[in-house]
Amino acid sequence: RMVFRLPDLEIISAAGRILRSPHPECARAAPLLQKVVGVRVGPGVRKIVQGLLGGETGCPEWAEGILESCNAVILHFTLPQIRENETGTEEERKKKYQAMLQFNPRLVRSCVAFADDSPLMEGLNL
Repeated sequence: RMVFRLPDLEIISAAGRILRSPHPECARAAPLLQKVVGVRVGPGVRKIVQGLLGGETGCPEWAEGILESCNAVILHFTLPQIRENETGTEEERKKKYQAMLQFNPRLVRSCVAFADDSPLMEGLNL
């Protein structure tokens, strides 16, 4: 369970439990969840979470759970815009996505569609 603070999408609390796991280190790693408190959802979150929760003393399941929660938060705020952008010609859709990226630059490099070499990024200096 995670709680995020708006508008920064900062993690303000994280708690969880794993009842069974193929990774024995996960049973002891629940206190590590507190390390992600204060992390903001945005560029670099994947590397930050892996650094905090991965490794020999960490737990890959906790890291993946945190990242899935971050993805859910991103989708919660972007899915309505993405659905709205599905109408119109290809050029109109491209302009809508570019406007969305300018409004929310955290999406830049968040997925392959918004990668630096993507057609959606052409002409944008983000």
